[in-house]
Amino acid sequence: MGGIGPLGIDEACRGHRYGISIVQAAIHFLTARGVRRIVIDTTPYVDFYGKLGYEVWKTYAKYDKMLDEV
Repeated sequence: MGGIGPLGIDEACRGHRYGISIVQAAIHFLTARGVRRIVIDTTPYVDFYGKLGYEVWKTYAKYDKMLDEV
């Protein structure tokens, strides 16, 4: 199993396919090394990765608790 991410492209540079190109290159190198399962962990950009055929596999619940000061 291989992993991609996190990936960030400055907002001023978005829309030029830099992000998609980087991810496609990562997929190419991982598959060339024999990786057959790729995970992109903890990202809010589901639509972006969906363009490459990725789907949500797992979600996480967030919990927090205020602790009393000692």
